[in-house]
Amino acid sequence: MKATQACALFLLILLLCPLAAQAGTLGPALSYNELLALVRQARDGDVLLVSGDLSATDEALVTPALLEITGDGKALRHLHVSDSSIVFSNLSLLDSFTVDGVSNIELRTVRVEGASGQYGLSFVGGGALLIDEDSSVAGGTGATGVSISQRGG
Repeated sequence: MKATQACALFLLILLLCPLAAQAGTLGPALSYNELLALVRQARDGDVLLVSGDLSATDEALVTPALLEITGDGKALRHLHVSDSSIVFSNLSLLDSFTVDGVSNIELRTVRVEGASGQYGLSFVGGGALLIDEDSSVAGGTGATGVSISQRGG
């Protein structure tokens, strides 16, 4: 009897609780402001598409959601990411890529290249940085490719 009640309760809970929303694909973003708007509406697991070469503004890309940003070889320039968890794939991150705060970043088939005299990738703060074997990181003329430092405890 208890097993039947437990089974009935379990089925009732399944029927009354909505299923978790599936990840979606958003975009393509044609400008950095459009990319920021997509980031603001994105949920965990969403994939954001970038179309064309985008130049970041002074506004950092910040999101509480775990996202993937992909671009079919397109470029993001001067990108600054803060306190975010993002997988970048099939992109070029040019003219320096800065990550700060507590961020978890993964690069999959990504080319990172710094502007003249600047690091390609500057990672300041905490979190994790994963770079796959199909990615490359290079500094601009006269600079090293990667700078990693920790701030705070």
